[in-house]
Amino acid sequence: MSLISDARFAVNALRRRPAFANTVIVTLALGIGANTAVFSLVNAVLLKPLNVRDPQTLVSIAPATRAVPRTSFRTYSTFVGKSTSFRAISAYYFSSLSAIDEGQLNTVNLEFVTENYFSVLGVHGATGRTIAPSDTASPSSIAVLSEAYRRRRFGADSAAVGKQIRLNGRLFTVIGVAPASFRGIELTEAPDVWLPLSAISAFDLKFIVVGGKLNENLPILRLVGRLGPDVSRHKAESELSRLDKNNENIVRSQGTVFTNRPTVAVIPLTQAAMAVQDPPTAVAFVRLLFAVVVLTLVLACVNVASVTTLRTRERALELGVRSALGASAWRLARQLLVESLLLALAGGVLGLGAGMIMIHLLSGLTLPGGLVLGDLHLGIDRSVAAFALIASIVAAVAIGVGPAHSVARANVIDILRGNDGPPGRLRGRGPLVSIQVAISLVLVVGASLFIRSLQRSLSTDLGFDTRPLAAVSVRPHYDGRHAENIRPYGVILTWMRKEPGISAVAVGTHVPLSDRTPLPFTRGTKSDADREAANAVMMPMVSVSADYFRTLGIPLVMGRQFDDASDATGAPRVTMLNESAARAFWPNESPLGKQISLDHAVTYTVVGVVRDTKYRSLQDHDVPFAFAPLAQEDLIGFTSFIVRSDRPRAALAVLERVVRSVAPDLEIPDSPRGRPRLVTEQLLSVLAPQRFGATLLSIFAFIALSVAAVGIYGGVAYVVISRTREIGIRMALGAQRVEVLRLILWEVSLAVSVGAVMGITGAMLAAGLVRHLLSVIGPTDWLSYAGAVAVVLGVAVTAAAIPGVRGARVDPSQAIRIFT
Repeated sequence: MSLISDARFAVNALRRRPAFANTVIVTLALGIGANTAVFSLVNAVLLKPLNVRDPQTLVSIAPATRAVPRTSFRTYSTFVGKSTSFRAISAYYFSSLSAIDEGQLNTVNLEFVTENYFSVLGVHGATGRTIAPSDTASPSSIAVLSEAYRRRRFGADSAAVGKQIRLNGRLFTVIGVAPASFRGIELTEAPDVWLPLSAISAFDLKFIVVGGKLNENLPILRLVGRLGPDVSRHKAESELSRLDKNNENIVRSQGTVFTNRPTVAVIPLTQAAMAVQDPPTAVAFVRLLFAVVVLTLVLACVNVASVTTLRTRERALELGVRSALGASAWRLARQLLVESLLLALAGGVLGLGAGMIMIHLLSGLTLPGGLVLGDLHLGIDRSVAAFALIASIVAAVAIGVGPAHSVARANVIDILRGNDGPPGRLRGRGPLVSIQVAISLVLVVGASLFIRSLQRSLSTDLGFDTRPLAAVSVRPHYDGRHAENIRPYGVILTWMRKEPGISAVAVGTHVPLSDRTPLPFTRGTKSDADREAANAVMMPMVSVSADYFRTLGIPLVMGRQFDDASDATGAPRVTMLNESAARAFWPNESPLGKQISLDHAVTYTVVGVVRDTKYRSLQDHDVPFAFAPLAQEDLIGFTSFIVRSDRPRAALAVLERVVRSVAPDLEIPDSPRGRPRLVTEQLLSVLAPQRFGATLLSIFAFIALSVAAVGIYGGVAYVVISRTREIGIRMALGAQRVEVLRLILWEVSLAVSVGAVMGITGAMLAAGLVRHLLSVIGPTDWLSYAGAVAVVLGVAVTAAAIPGVRGARVDPSQAIRIFT
C-alpha cells in the first residue's frame, strides 16, 4: 500500500510541475524510442534473423575465404555422401531474372534448391507442400511460391496451388506457398520462387549451365546443414576440411581446377544470414548504430539526472517538513525513486510510439554493405517491447538514484537548508559534467575520423576519372542467347555516338566499383586444365565492347584493345588482362599470345594488358581481372552502358532516353545497382560506410554537444547563484573579476578535463572496433582527435564562461545586501 500511496503522491507532485514532467518524459522518450527502433534492427539482423526450426543447430558451410564464398556441386556431393557430422546437408543457388508471365514483364527472384532444402530447415508450406526428397524422380517442373509473390501474381484472395507460372518460356506447376514469415535464409535475397536444383538446366545461365547441364565444378552453391546430436562446429569443420582435400585428389583426374583449397568454415546460420557484399561492414554498422543510440540514452539520462538533482534542491522545504513530521530518509528516497520510475515508464510508453516512427524511417535506409532495411521484418514484437521496458527501468534508476542517495544520507537540518553538502560546489554534478563531455567527445571523434576517411578516400587514385562518366544498366526480358540479345546494344551504341557532346560510349557487364564473382582460370588450353590445376587463379571476367577502355580512360600497357570487326562472333576467343592477372599467370613473361582457360569449357588468347584500377573497393590491391569481347559471348544478361561527356548529367538523360526508345524490351532495374547514375555516384556508394558514419555520428555529436553545453551551463549557473554572496565579499575585499572568473571555472575545468581523458580513451577503444572502415587513415589519426578535443573543449569552456562572466560582474554591495 505504501508504494501505491507513493505513486499517487508522485503523480500529484508531477502534475504541479507539468513543464518539468513533460521535459523529462519527452527527453527519455526520444532516447528510449531510438534505442527501441535500433534494437528492432539488431533483433532482426543479429539475434533472430531467421524463421526456421531449431536455428541453433543449423550452420552455413563454405570455404574459409571471402574470395570463394560458395561451393561446387561436386564438393557438395562429396560432403553429402561421406560426412557423418550432419543429419543432412542441402544446397541452394540464388538468381534474379526478368521474365514475361501472362504478358507482363516482371523481375523474379529464383532460388534453385536441393530436394531436401525445406526439410533441413524445418519449413512447411502455408498452403500445399514444399519441395521434398520424394520429388527426386521428376522434380524439374514444380515450384513453390513466396506469399508476397503469390499475392503479386495471383491476387490477395486467389489460391495458387495447382496453377502454372511461365519462367524463361517454360511452365512450372505450383505445388505450395511458403509461410509469409519465411523469406529464405539470407537477409538480402528474398526469393519469389523456389525451384528444384535440377530445373536450373532450363535456364541460360552463363558458365553455370554447359551443354544443358549444371557445371559441377563451378563454386556457385551455398550450403546449409543441420548438425548431428552432440556434434560441435569445430568437429564438423575438421571432418569437412579432410573430405574436401580427399575430394581434390578424387576429382583431379576428372579435370577439376580446384586444388589447395582453404579449410572449410562452419558458422552458425544466423550469422551467415548476412549475405551481403560486405557482411562485416553491415554488422559493424548495426552495432555502431546501436552503440550510438545507447550513448544518446545515457546522455539523456545524465542530463535528466542533473535536472532532477536541481529539482530535489528546490523541494528542500517540502522534503524537510516531511522529514520533521517523521518520514525517514529512506522513505523520502523511495518517493524520489517512485517519481523517477513513473517518469521513465511514461517515457517508455511514449518511446514505443517514437520507436515505431523511427522504424518506419529506418526502413527507407540501406546500410553500408548492401543491407536494405526495408527488406527486414522490423517492428515492435514481444522482445522489442520487453527491451523498451528494461530500458525504462534502467533509465529510472539512472535518473533517480543520485537524488535518492543524496536525500537518504542527509539529516533534517541539511534538508531544510537545502544543503546536502558544501554550498556552491559542483559536488554531485561534477561527475555528470565529466560523463557528458566524455560521451560528446567519443561521438565527435567518431564523426571526425569518418569525415577524414571520406576526404582521403575521395582523393584516392582509382586508375580512371569518374567525373565525366555516366551509366545506365539494363537487363533483357529473359536471359536468352547471344543472337537475340546483342542486336539492340549495337544500335544503341551507334545512336549514342551521333549525339552531340558525347566523346565516347561503351557497354559492358561491369561498372568499376561494383561487385563481381571470381571464377577459376588456368594457363593454357582447356585440355591443360589437369596439369595446371595447382596454378589456378580466381578472378572475375567481364564482357565489354571495343570502346570500353577508351571510354573509362584506362591506359593500355601492352598489346592491343578489342576490335569490333576482328573480335566478332565466330572469331577465335580473345581476352585482355589487367597487370595483376598478367603477373599472376606469367610473373616474368609477356602474356601476349598466351592462353588461359575457364574450367574445361572455354579457352582465351591474351591480346592485351591494361592498367590496374579499383574494381570492387578503394582498398583493392593486386586484384586479377580479365575482360572478354562482348560480341564473342554466348550469353548477354545484366549489362551497363557507359558514356563519357563534359556534361555527364545531360548525357545520362540522353542515354536513358535512347535506351528506352531503341530497345523498350530492355528493363532498367530500379535498384542501386541498376538505376541510371553518374559514376561519381557509384564511387559515393562504395564510400557509403564513411558517408553513413560521418552523417550518423555528426548528427548525434551535435545533439550530444548541445546537451552537454546545456548541462554545463546549468551546473555553472547554479554554482554562481549559490556563491553570489561569497563572490560579493571577495570582490569587496579587492578581488579582480578575472580572479573571480578563474575561481568559478576551476572546478568546472577539473570535471571537463576528467571527461576529456575518459572521452579520448573511449574513442580509441571504439575506433578500434571499426578500424576496417578507417583503413585509409587508421583509428588513431591524431588530427581527428586534436580537432575533436578542440571542438568539445571550446563548447565546454563557452558554456561555462557565460554564467561565469555573469557572476564575475556582480555588484558586491547588491550581492551582500541580498544575502544579509
